[in-house]
Amino acid sequence: MKKTRHHNILLIGVTLIAFGLTLPVDAQARQTPRKKPAPSGVSRLIAPALIPGTRPEMNSPGFWIGRHPFPDRVLLDAKGIEALNAKIRNELKVSYDLASYPPTYRGSDLASALLQDQSRVSYRKLYNSQGTAVDKAHLDPYFENQNLGAIPAEIKVGFGLIVKNAEQRVLPTAAGLYLARINRDFDRLQNSVLDIGTPVALLHTSRDGEWRYIIAPSGEGWVQNSHIATCAFEDMKAYVRTPKFIVITASKGDLYLNRAMTVYGSHARMGQRLPLRQDHGEVVEVLLPDRNPDGSVRLIAAFLRKRDVHIGYLPYTPRTIIYQAFEFLNSPYGWGDLNGEQDCSSFIRGVFATTGVELPRNSLSQSQTGRALEGFNRETPLTEKNELLRTRGIGGVTLLRMTGHIMLYLGTVDATAYAIHGMYGYHTRVNNNDVFYVVNRIVVTDLNLEEETRSGPFLEKIDRVRIVE
Repeated sequence: MKKTRHHNILLIGVTLIAFGLTLPVDAQARQTPRKKPAPSGVSRLIAPALIPGTRPEMNSPGFWIGRHPFPDRVLLDAKGIEALNAKIRNELKVSYDLASYPPTYRGSDLASALLQDQSRVSYRKLYNSQGTAVDKAHLDPYFENQNLGAIPAEIKVGFGLIVKNAEQRVLPTAAGLYLARINRDFDRLQNSVLDIGTPVALLHTSRDGEWRYIIAPSGEGWVQNSHIATCAFEDMKAYVRTPKFIVITASKGDLYLNRAMTVYGSHARMGQRLPLRQDHGEVVEVLLPDRNPDGSVRLIAAFLRKRDVHIGYLPYTPRTIIYQAFEFLNSPYGWGDLNGEQDCSSFIRGVFATTGVELPRNSLSQSQTGRALEGFNRETPLTEKNELLRTRGIGGVTLLRMTGHIMLYLGTVDATAYAIHGMYGYHTRVNNNDVFYVVNRIVVTDLNLEEETRSGPFLEKIDRVRIVE
């Protein structure tokens, strides 16, 4: 089987300035140089609570739903969503249906993928958590732990379920590597986070036995072995294909181990699907995977507030997506889902997952799904871009992409387009200098943001618009 790498396009997503980063970006998108790079030594400040260009009422989903021409139109039914998901998997080849995953995997493909990861890390100047530049002697133990010599010609694929929210890493280590000496918000080895209940295909074990190289629905990487419980393929398939299920609709749904909800177990993020065991009214009971002492899976009961979930998927309408997006408003930004949060693309992915739409994990691939907005590209004049969004964009289901970043279009007010997105920060012009404001959360902004800066407004940098239908 030919392997297409999900993280062939990951991890370069930012340009450093003196103390931080110049663009809000996606942990899994390749960064290209900015048209007009910010000068070194630019100041960094904390952004105001209300981002310039927005009004308080714009931070309510109802404001945008009230302006929408058809907020309750069902854009895709269940069959349409199934067809869209299959198209995403088959054409982009960056996401996987684990319930139909093949039983074997070619060893040479895996070895090639791991060597690519080594190369990708080796050529960058990186720093450890103490701010010391790392050298070959620092990296070699991580590379050796990949255990390339133990990869057989043909791998017999194992299967399992994630039993604890798990960081998915580029190399088999929990140690971080950073592009800046003092900024710890952007770990170059962080790929993503897998929620409890995520199915995985198991391909390889690290030399120290502490890590497994896995394929998840959203891509591949290293996960700590203790976060995985193994099971037969049919058991994994039955867990993910159960016809009775809930989907998390809160930004985070707390999972308790007793019906009185006094013993906390974990949490699952928006869009995660879990098997429904019983509806108790204000509380729902689900099945969670747990790990036996021998590493095999067992299923246990867990309980959530019913208001944090929906039994089955939500209808795919603009109202649904806008409401779900605003569940995240002001939630912390987390590059590569660091600290259990979300970056720009995982925010988008979680929102759409509540309807059953399985968008890819990274921003570049997300911007290749659905229907392109005809006539919109990087070179389109700004007045035409605004008019195209106003007349042809669909608020709530239109994705706006610029290099390394993805946003959800909300609508247009007074000829100005607005979006909700997860962002690290933005520039503004003060006394003929660019000043960087750290946002570090999910916010509503207009697309004129950075208009006075060297790099130009967001709208100018948007090169692709896709309507997810």
